[in-house]
Amino acid sequence: MENPNLEAAAICQESIYLPSKVWYLVFTPNRNRLPWWQKVFVSKHDNVFQHVSIVGPCGDSTIFLDPTPTHIDISYVNEPYPVKELIDIRYPYNTTVRFSHVPETARSLQNAIPSCVSFVKATMGLRCRSVTPYGLFKHVIKNGGEVI
Repeated sequence: MENPNLEAAAICQESIYLPSKVWYLVFTPNRNRLPWWQKVFVSKHDNVFQHVSIVGPCGDSTIFLDPTPTHIDISYVNEPYPVKELIDIRYPYNTTVRFSHVPETARSLQNAIPSCVSFVKATMGLRCRSVTPYGLFKHVIKNGGEVI
């Protein structure tokens, strides 16, 4: 019996190394539930978004990567539905940004901070100094991201 998770992983492995990849960043609004160690990096202006997740098409599937403090929630939809509709169903009332990016080596001290932003930057291969979801949002918009 074939494992559908391994098949989806193989499809994603092939498509993740394309020269340009379209990612969908899903920013969750702040609900004043930040962990104490993240409050150190958040100013009153950065307090717009609390969390960021990443969604990407993988062949005919769509993969959802949602970093949490204890694990990374990975799920995929193995149907050729439009990505925006899937995001709206799974993440209602959030801000979604479409961002096409050519991956770079993303080594920096900011990626040593255990957060959703570090995970998203490392997954995308994005060189960016932001440590908060709002800082990442500003960087992505400034570099060609489109709110959808």
